[in-house]
Amino acid sequence: MSDKRLTVLIDDQPVGTIHQLRDGRLRFDYDEDYRKSSSAIPLSLSMPLAAPTHDNRAVAPFLWGLLPDNDDTLNQWGRQFGVSPRNSFALITHVGEDLQGAVQIVPPEKVDDLKQREGVTYLSRNALAAKFEELLRHPGATQFTADGGQFSLAGAQRKKALYLVRGKWYEPRGRTPTTHILKPPIPGLAGQIENEMFCVRLAPRVRLPAPKCWTEQFGDLSVVVIERYDRRRLAGRKLLPIDEPGGTVHCVHQEDCCQALKVDPRNKYQRDGGPGMKAILDLLSGSSRPAEDRDRFMRASAYNFVIGGSDAHGKNYGLLLGAGGKFRLVPLYDIASWLPYSTNKKQDKLAMSVDGKTRFDQILPRHWEAEARKANYDPDRAVAHVRDIIAIIPDQARALLETCVAEGSATDDMRKLVDLIVGRCTDLARIYGAEVMASEQASLPGL
Repeated sequence: MSDKRLTVLIDDQPVGTIHQLRDGRLRFDYDEDYRKSSSAIPLSLSMPLAAPTHDNRAVAPFLWGLLPDNDDTLNQWGRQFGVSPRNSFALITHVGEDLQGAVQIVPPEKVDDLKQREGVTYLSRNALAAKFEELLRHPGATQFTADGGQFSLAGAQRKKALYLVRGKWYEPRGRTPTTHILKPPIPGLAGQIENEMFCVRLAPRVRLPAPKCWTEQFGDLSVVVIERYDRRRLAGRKLLPIDEPGGTVHCVHQEDCCQALKVDPRNKYQRDGGPGMKAILDLLSGSSRPAEDRDRFMRASAYNFVIGGSDAHGKNYGLLLGAGGKFRLVPLYDIASWLPYSTNKKQDKLAMSVDGKTRFDQILPRHWEAEARKANYDPDRAVAHVRDIIAIIPDQARALLETCVAEGSATDDMRKLVDLIVGRCTDLARIYGAEVMASEQASLPGL
């Protein structure tokens, strides 16, 4: 029996082939002409263009990283498509039309159809309300319309990617990319939608780039909407707002740090074998702007520490990839505070340790200094980020809350969140102090 194959495209261009060998192992072969092109973008930093072929050690974590970290979703897809939910190759065969970044992975015989098929189908708000209710009941629902594309979004939370133009929502198909990600609430976590929206919007107020984010109401369901930072709408060379008509939406290739480091996403937490701060800081030493990206990662780590962001693991830090293997750290995403849900301080932990400490209440300035030294980062600056964020957040959180009140998106859960974050800053200031650093304007990274 010959091996099975899938064609890999980056922004509509075929770049190589993934093979599933008879024993189940995977291999990726670059197209030779593509590999030698000066404009070639690597599929992953774990699969550099210098080598024509890459084996299962890099390919398997990369494929799994394109799929949801949700067993319910994978099991439903397995039943729906008649494949094993433990076979990433088989699953991607059915849901690879729109993935993270600019990558599409489809059977070879479907490439021409994929390139020719494009367009969008309008979805009314009532239809979206019903579809999101269905998504909560059946997490494997990949299509909202009969001719919609088959998409996969990584991560544990149920979500859907759609196309937005002038306030109206559409489901794209074929080569037409999605522009926004919509997440319904996580059952059992009150105020979670407003929590994520608030923490994402608070980040730029402490000089950390993050995508545009807001909440929308569909029927009785509140949904958080995130503009995709791996999409650009261009008219020639002119950059247009992503949700305005005109031009063409292009995809920018990206991957997460687990994929770049060949880490199985099921081991994304450092305690399970995932990358820690040093591993990511070392990785960022190879970025197009290493000092800036390392500094931004350290500041992001400090931000998650201060707001009680417990889920900042290796999959929640991403990289934008460019020609020849150039890369940058992406804006922050999937940020939320655990503080409203805390019931036991011993269980309030970061996803990555700071000098071996993960508990919120056990991490001291000396731990930041020690962690920084391991990665040749200025230890004084590491602590300065924490002090700066402690100093800035209270006023900025209150100001953002007032903005949300004016918009009509504020809730009692959001007010409680602000009180908890401000209270934590007060507590941390007794240990760290609170001192504002010199301002640096946050902006979206470019290659």
